[in-house]
Amino acid sequence: MTNVLLSILQEDDTLKTVCLAGDIIGADGTAAEQVCEIVQSFGEAGRLLEKWCVCTVEMYKDDPDLQSLLKMISRKDSLCVSRLLKSYLTTDTCSTARLVQCLLSARIIEIAKERGITSTKDLVVYHRMCHDYVRNIWGKALAKRMKKSLEEDHFKNLAEMPPHLRISYDLMNVHRCIDKECNDTKGYKYTGEGIEPNGDY
Repeated sequence: MTNVLLSILQEDDTLKTVCLAGDIIGADGTAAEQVCEIVQSFGEAGRLLEKWCVCTVEMYKDDPDLQSLLKMISRKDSLCVSRLLKSYLTTDTCSTARLVQCLLSARIIEIAKERGITSTKDLVVYHRMCHDYVRNIWGKALAKRMKKSLEEDHFKNLAEMPPHLRISYDLMNVHRCIDKECNDTKGYKYTGEGIEPNGDY
């Protein structure tokens, strides 16, 4: 499943995130099919804007401020995938998602050229990886290397500890222990301490 989220920079320099499509399921799941579905989602959103205008006219046909209301609704033509020029395409780090970036960038530029945009300075789309995925990759590699280093430095001490204590230099285990002890939203804190939780945790 593919989600299309747009973060739009507003006049006050704040970002407003809009979910354009949250239920895209490609026919075969390939990157090429996902790109086709993403581009089509812009067309579908444009058709919804047209329906919005029609409904607004029907609901407020006698309202003297009707035209002002219609001006607040974006036109179908303004919602084109070429508006993604000079934007960042953010995906996860898997090979399919990265291929989606490449194919979608090429398609955006192709559509922009069809609309008469020819300047090479404008025909640019940037790629970016989701920070959460990149962080997990770096964090996993760092944790693995630190675990190995600590085990090599303290293997004698580790061997002297009873196995039932489950002592480990794995950072994830350390984080889990800290969470159990310090996170008051769970009952883990009381496990093994002979304390009955009172329902306030």
